[in-house]
Amino acid sequence: MTYAFFDFDGTITTGDSFMPFLRHQLGPGKFALKILQLSPVLAAYGLKLMANQRAKEKVLEATVKGQMEMEILRAAEEFFPQLKLLPAGLAKLKEEQAAGRRCVLVSASPELFLRTWADKLGFQQVIATRLEIANGLLTGKLASANCYGPEKVRRIEEELGAGAWTDSCGYGDSRADLPMLRRCGQGFLRRGTEFTALNNQA
Repeated sequence: MTYAFFDFDGTITTGDSFMPFLRHQLGPGKFALKILQLSPVLAAYGLKLMANQRAKEKVLEATVKGQMEMEILRAAEEFFPQLKLLPAGLAKLKEEQAAGRRCVLVSASPELFLRTWADKLGFQQVIATRLEIANGLLTGKLASANCYGPEKVRRIEEELGAGAWTDSCGYGDSRADLPMLRRCGQGFLRRGTEFTALNNQA
């Protein structure tokens, strides 16, 4: 079994999907109010004064805490047509599917709604940040470490084994994807609208 690992935001999509999804799920007015309330958190994260995982939990606590798991899944289904998909990313996904590799979506975004989108795009597996759910309701906490940076490498090896890197390909768009891409047999980083092999990077 050979694998192709894909980041999601900026690799399969043109940009972030997390906040646009929350805007859809909450409605524009409520979302705008929540973002205003979260401005100190977002500012602290932007200034690197708050860790990625803590900032994400703060956002989740303010936006989805207490909501039913089925509500989120229904909203994810509704939101799929609004995703701004990246043609170059979709082309690479189709290439790897045609080559017979097992295509795995590896993302810091919540697995809960990514699963719906991954199924529609033809991914065979999702490795992403897990949300804590109690009695069918989201708690606003993470049930796993944020699947970001080196955590992507750890999760892949935990779920697929260290041998998963053999003859694998990986696709990403940011520095946070580099730990994963560098472990792959061949890693590709998005530059503009195309993907370039890492060994060709300056």
